Amino acid sequence: MKTANLFAYMEKSIGTERFDQVMKSYFDTWKFRHPYPENLESIFSSKVGSKADWLFDYFLKTNKKVDYKLCKYHHNNEQSELTIVNKEEIPAPVKISGLKDNKVVFEQWVDGFVGKQKLKYQILKLIKLFWIRKIFHLI
Repeated sequence: MKTANLFAYMEKSIGTERFDQVMKSYFDTWKFRHPYPENLESIFSSKVGSKADWLFDYFLKTNKKVDYKLCKYHHNNEQSELTIVNKEEIPAPVKISGLKDNKVVFEQWVDGFVGKQKLKYQILKLIKLFWIRKIFHLI
């Protein structure tokens, strides 16, 4: 279950079209042969680059978890600023979403990072930002 959830999360973070290209390349390269996990990692690295490191370096080889925290939110008439802290130093991507009248009106994936990061958005005053649900609650 963990691996399926992680690959679904990877697909969401890089987009279905790009994920499908990577998987097709993996299949075309290794069909009728016996690949190892390192071969899948190599294909992802060549097609996605460092955006796949979090998956292979932290999750498939360890039991580590993601733990981001929204520690500050400030809004003025022109923009919103979020301060986010990565408490566990696992640089997995994360999705920021905005709600208006309980409907999602804004979504953006943020590349993973270590430490603290400030994010600025040009958002209408009436939009509420919220942090993605516990990312790996099923893992």
